[in-house]
Amino acid sequence: MAPHHLEILNSKLSKDWNTDTLVAWLGQKDLKSFIPAFRKHRIAGDVLFEMSRQDLVDMMNREQSLVYGDLIRLERAVKGYAQVHGSPVVQHVGGSPSQENQGMSQPGFFGLSLTGFVVAVLGMAFLISPDVRKVANIAVQVLSIQVWYLYRKMTASHRKTESRAKGGKADATKEAEDTAQSKAHQSNKCDAGASGMTGRWKCVQSNNFQNFLAVQGVNLLKRKLADSTPTTHIITAANDRFRLQIQSLVSFDATYVYGAEPIQTKISDDIFMDKAELLPDGAVRICKFHPKKNYEIVNERRLSEDGNSITLHMHCLLLDGSDKQEECTQIFRRVK
Repeated sequence: MAPHHLEILNSKLSKDWNTDTLVAWLGQKDLKSFIPAFRKHRIAGDVLFEMSRQDLVDMMNREQSLVYGDLIRLERAVKGYAQVHGSPVVQHVGGSPSQENQGMSQPGFFGLSLTGFVVAVLGMAFLISPDVRKVANIAVQVLSIQVWYLYRKMTASHRKTESRAKGGKADATKEAEDTAQSKAHQSNKCDAGASGMTGRWKCVQSNNFQNFLAVQGVNLLKRKLADSTPTTHIITAANDRFRLQIQSLVSFDATYVYGAEPIQTKISDDIFMDKAELLPDGAVRICKFHPKKNYEIVNERRLSEDGNSITLHMHCLLLDGSDKQEECTQIFRRVK
C-alpha cells in the first residue's frame, strides 16, 4: 500500500515506491516537470535507482520537458538515499594514474622501478669486476637503455592518447551534426502535427467522463450536465503557440507557449497552473495542476493520420497519497 500523504511529504525517496507514489512525491517536492514522463514510462522507485543521469536527461529531452533545476534537485534526493542505504547508484569514475604522470617511478625491466633496477645492476657489476671505472661504464650503458625504453613507452602512450582524442572529436562533431539534423526533422514533424489541429472540433464520443469528473470532486448534477452538453473545441496552433477555446457547459479560453513557464487558468471556480508541451510525435500535452485541491490532470491531443479527428486522452491523479485516479478518452471530429 502506498504511504499516506503526510508520510510521503516527510519521508525521503525510496526505491520501494510504485509509480503513483513516486509521482505523488515528485508533486510534493515541486518536481512536477518529471511527472508526465515518469507516468508515461512507468518509472517506479526501483527503476529510478537503476537510471543514470544521462538516462534521465535523454528521457526528458525526448519528452521536451527537461528542467535543469529539477534534475539537480532529483539527483540530490537520489544521492541522499544512496549515501544512507549504501546503494550503488552513486558511482565515482576513477582510474589509476596515467603512464605520462608516473614518470620514472613506473616499472621497467623485471618489474623493478628505475632506481631499483640501477642499484641491482651496480651490485651485480661490483661482484663481476672490482674496477670502479668498468662498473660505472656498465651502469651508464644500462641506465641509457632503461631511459630509452621508458621514453619509447611514454611516447607510444602519448600518441595513442592524441589519436583517441582526435577520433573522439571527429565522432563528437559527426554526432552533433546528426543530432542537429534529427532535431530539425523532428521539429518540422511536430510543428506540422500541431498546426494540423487548427480548426473547429465537435466531441462525438466520450468514455468515462463522469467518473473522470467525480475524482476531481464535481457533484453528480454537474457531472451529468457536462456529460450531456454538446462540446466544441476551437484550436489555433501556429509556431510555438497553441490556443484552446472550449464551448460547453463551461467556457474556457487560454493561449499556451510550448515549454514556457506555467500559466494560471480558470475553469468555473477552479484555478489551475497549466504548462503546454509539443511532443515528438506532434501531439500536444497540457499539464494542469490544482494547487488548492492537490491534483493533476494531463491532457494529450493527437491528430489522426487523415487530419479529420482528434483523440483527447485525459488522466487525473490525486496527489494526496490516496492513489485515486481516473482516465477519460474523447473523440473530436472536424467541423467543416
